[in-house]
Amino acid sequence: MSFEPKPDKSTELNLFAQLCGLPEISQDIKGLYTALRTCLSIGREGWGPAIALVNVALGGNVAAPDVFTIIPPGYIKYLTRVALVDEVRVRELLRDIPFPRVDRKWIDTEDKKGEPATVWVERVRAFGFYVEYKHPDYGVTRQLWIVYDAGTKDYPYKYFPAPTAVAELVSEMLDKTGAPHYEYPVAVEEVAMAVKEALREHTVEEIQELVAQRRVKETDIPEGVYVTKGRAVVVHSDEAKRRRHKPPPSP
Repeated sequence: MSFEPKPDKSTELNLFAQLCGLPEISQDIKGLYTALRTCLSIGREGWGPAIALVNVALGGNVAAPDVFTIIPPGYIKYLTRVALVDEVRVRELLRDIPFPRVDRKWIDTEDKKGEPATVWVERVRAFGFYVEYKHPDYGVTRQLWIVYDAGTKDYPYKYFPAPTAVAELVSEMLDKTGAPHYEYPVAVEEVAMAVKEALREHTVEEIQELVAQRRVKETDIPEGVYVTKGRAVVVHSDEAKRRRHKPPPSP
């Protein structure tokens, strides 16, 4: 179950997305990430359009990418690597950042004793865009831009540069894996389903301990997947408003 609003379309972003073969993209974190991933899948030819997409998105949805640039003008020729870091890895790399706009999904199920339980998937609406270039005079520069959901319509994205040490760590991880992206190997939803299956043989408390050990059926549990007792309770907007405006009890 998702509480995501339907995103608007962006003409400016679509223009650059078309360079990567996409007819249009949605103006939200998922849409931008998907478009960037498509551009980078092309290879070096997609690095320029990917950077243009980020420039336009972070520049406030303006057609001219010069409003904001993640690398100095003319430095595209010095690029040595461009990669993506997914939301799970961002969460693991930057545990102390209070990212807003968490998208929660859940699965109602039961544990081995037949007690009601809920498996939660808590998704950070963010990703990392890694850029590396080697200048003939200044040497290698590594940058990791963190893009996250701003929660506004006109400017849907916020961003900040990750600490240099984090960018260096991403570079090391990319070197070790040899992959073009730094992403969690299994979809978070698939891990949630593994937790649900494990509940057939364990109680909620046992699963909570396994999750704490990051081990369910020998599968690593990414940040944001956990299990609780009972069913998930949905508070509809009208009821939520009544609760917020309900006067406090008389002393």
